[in-house]
Amino acid sequence: MLSPPKIPFPHADTKIEESFLNSLLIQHWEIKDPDLVAKIIVKEPFPQNTAEQPAKIIWYGNGPIEKEIFKKIHVQMPNITIVGYLDDKGFHPLEDKHPHAPLPTLEHLISTDFDLMFFAEDTPAVHRLKKKLIQAGIPEEKLFNPLQKEIYKTQIHLTHNSLKDEFLNTITACCKNKKILFFIVTQRGSCPSVEFLAQSLKEQDNEFILVAAYLFTPPPNNVFEHAIYCRGSFHLLADFLQVLPIHLVYVQAHFKWAFLSQFIYAINKSLPIIHEVNDWMETFIDTPTAIAAAEEEGLWSTIELKTIQHGEDYLTNNIAGFIYKNGGQWMIDKVAKSKTPSLQLLPSQPKKMNRPPQPRSDKTEWRLVFAGKVAATQASKHFFDDIKLLPLFQDLTKQELQVTIWNSPIFNNDQLRIFFSDYYQESITNPYFQFIPGVSIEKIIDKLNGNFDFGLMLYHFNPELSIGKHHLAGSMATKIFTYLSAGLPILISPELEYMADFVVKNKIGLIIKRCETTSLKDMLHQCDYASLLEHVAEAQYKYCAEENSDKFISFIESIL
Repeated sequence: MLSPPKIPFPHADTKIEESFLNSLLIQHWEIKDPDLVAKIIVKEPFPQNTAEQPAKIIWYGNGPIEKEIFKKIHVQMPNITIVGYLDDKGFHPLEDKHPHAPLPTLEHLISTDFDLMFFAEDTPAVHRLKKKLIQAGIPEEKLFNPLQKEIYKTQIHLTHNSLKDEFLNTITACCKNKKILFFIVTQRGSCPSVEFLAQSLKEQDNEFILVAAYLFTPPPNNVFEHAIYCRGSFHLLADFLQVLPIHLVYVQAHFKWAFLSQFIYAINKSLPIIHEVNDWMETFIDTPTAIAAAEEEGLWSTIELKTIQHGEDYLTNNIAGFIYKNGGQWMIDKVAKSKTPSLQLLPSQPKKMNRPPQPRSDKTEWRLVFAGKVAATQASKHFFDDIKLLPLFQDLTKQELQVTIWNSPIFNNDQLRIFFSDYYQESITNPYFQFIPGVSIEKIIDKLNGNFDFGLMLYHFNPELSIGKHHLAGSMATKIFTYLSAGLPILISPELEYMADFVVKNKIGLIIKRCETTSLKDMLHQCDYASLLEHVAEAQYKYCAEENSDKFISFIESIL
């Protein structure tokens, strides 16, 4: 079978980063099929004592693949319970109510009561970890990995080829008269601009067939003409890059996966690559203090940060083109210095998702909504202090303003109670506050339309925050276009300079300084709300995914 490729680096002295990247590639080279793994585990069951009585399991890995495996196993072995999990950032007890707090030490793990530590993969990283755990005093018989068996490698090979052949045959049969635009997407929905772009491209009469490979999550339905879930396998992705008659690769990846353009080049040097970067690590963590804080809190190691920086340098100087959404002076300078042609595409939704703005009754209370990720009060001051929104929203509800949070859709109602107990408790005791599990952008637009008066982009930016000022000043969030599609004007903090300028330019909301939040109700009564709604309706159709697709087609015609 094909071995992981050597990745080209744009700098000479990068041996440590090359080693880190090779380790990452090895971990994601073979396919991890949840159905296959579950069958093997049930066929080769846990040690006898855990198969017959309730077993406390510590699980290695907490990604979507690992969760799917455990769900399938638990159906056939319901006596198994999970007490915590290990990942590359440390040990996470499930009873931990504050997932962003400093992680427990290895001593905490050793003192935890468990019967078995289960590994659903067999990689060099797993081997190193098991050796470390044994040296720390954990009995080897507690470390269970059925996937070291030869049967797994044989079946993996068969499954891999079966998936590959089925997909290749499907694509080959329908692409005779069209060019393949091959999308590589790291995560579904986390940065949805690529999916909005694909929807609008598919509805146009153009020369492309849209094919997608989703690396770590299942692809959405009815967005691309053909899509496959790679289940974390870079090997499967490499096969497609080598065999498919691809005209252009569009890769959506930033931060940890910024090196994907280098990976594609290493696999097939003839493929033109366009790389979409939603956020730049160079602006997110840009001082020695921030780097030290990121390493101390287990978010990114120094080696990982350097590797990400190399990936960002590569894609801005060595590929066919890159796509960005953020703005501000830093981005202007970045584009000017880059050798790679670039295009700004705002993360806006298709026109069909727009809902007409709804007038409000003067008799009703002002209804404010925040749709997006928040952090618990105990989370890191360095990197999550700006999204600890409870104190700010308490200030608003004291003015009898209705505030609702639709949190990230990755959390269900039970998880909200555990991980965000402070918000959840506030929703019980405060009649002006609601805290609700999030839903997809498509669904939330309908839920917001007519039920709220303003979308919130208000934050408290404290001095302890380690996030780079260029990141805050230049960000362009998807949230702003979700509010627009729902027909809502926006309340925004001035520190978000690029977005605040966008709001002012289009007359679609109000800039609210931190000192003004305690008197916000009076400011809302004085605003010309009807005029704001008129401008929201204009902006809905001025900024849309269809505009992005037209720009994109022109862009690729100019560079290819």
